[in-house]
Order: sequence, then structure tokens, then C-alpha cells
Amino acid sequence: MLIGCAGKEKQLRHDMSSENVFLISNITAENVSINGIGLGASVLDVLNVFGEPDNRKEYILEGETNLEYGVKINLSDNGLIFHFDNGTLTRFTLKQPYTDHYQTATQLNFTKREVYDWFGLPDKQTPVLNYMVYTYKEKGIDIFLKGRNVNRISFFRE
Repeated sequence: MLIGCAGKEKQLRHDMSSENVFLISNITAENVSINGIGLGASVLDVLNVFGEPDNRKEYILEGETNLEYGVKINLSDNGLIFHFDNGTLTRFTLKQPYTDHYQTATQLNFTKREVYDWFGLPDKQTPVLNYMVYTYKEKGIDIFLKGRNVNRISFFRE
């Protein structure tokens, strides 16, 4: 069952747990899900699938909430983050611990060269701490590289 996708119910979603989404042509954030949760889902939808998070951060004035999962889903470290604007999922991020532990079909063990091969040159490259973030705005994808290897990926809606 796919959750989210408000106003886009007929759009096929590819679930990262059962498909390597990077091998799908024209992949965008709008047609990706993780365990059935996609952009447009609610906080309750995520809680129903993943349970209580390890960390819940609420930014009342901005109307933003982050649910962070790690130990409570059997990870050694934070590996899955859901970001909500006014109760609607607008970004989800998978980090290496999540894909390593759950052996999802979509793994993050690829290189900068493979990122270029699959997506081409990014619209924007931004250094953030010890990462380089490649943003593919039209696809709604941020890829975080640490050195020459991918460490995390975010799917977003603006």
C-alpha cells in the first residue's frame, strides 16, 4: 500500500525496499517511496509504518517537524529522517546505516562517477560540513557525497 502522494494517487511509486530506484529511468522524488511512505504522507502515516521515532524535533514557528529513526528500528545510528511542513511529508532522507542494515534493493554504496552516469551533472553543488551535496532540482533529489562515495540521499518536494 502506498501512502502519501496527495493529489497524485494514480502515479506509480517505486519502493526503495524492493527496487533499485536508481536503475529506473526518469526517477523523481514524486515516484519513490520507502516501505510505502512517499512525499505527501502525514506524520500519522509514518508513525503507523515505522512506530515512534528515536528523536522528534518540532519547530513550531516554522510549522516543521522531523522524525528521526535509528535504534528503535534496529540501527546502530540515525539512518532515516522524515521532514514535514505543516504535517505533510516534504522530504525523506536515507543514510548508509539504513540501507546497510535492511539490505534494501536501493543501496547507497555507489560512487560520484555512478551519480554522474545516472543523473548527469547536478543543478547545484553545495559544500556542507564534510559533504558535497549534489542537487537535482527537477528530480527532487539531493545526493550527499563524502569523499567520492555516496553517504545519504534525500528525496524532496518544494
